[in-house]
Amino acid sequence: MPEKTSLRGAMEALELVKEPIYKDKMARFGIVTDHALGMRIPVIRKLAKEIGKDHELALSLWETQVHEARLLASLVADPTQMTEATLERWVQDFYSWDLVDQVCT
Repeated sequence: MPEKTSLRGAMEALELVKEPIYKDKMARFGIVTDHALGMRIPVIRKLAKEIGKDHELALSLWETQVHEARLLASLVADPTQMTEATLERWVQDFYSWDLVDQVCT
């Protein structure tokens, strides 16, 4: 199992649990899949729970432009360290309703 608290480890963990066939299901729900691996949100939430809050990792995950990495970033980001400038930058990257929903929660 990859060491999940590094960017490389987190991305390897996402790769291990991806379900490419799920991309079709995502698209049917109107989710943009251009940069998606294909996986269900409960799988991403489980990984986020294993990682815990890690704001620096969240910032790095967001920069990958991978859909699920951005969902994971929203879950491991530390709200006490989130700045308005960072949120504004993330908002500029929104392209899919599920990303908006997850970041806003």
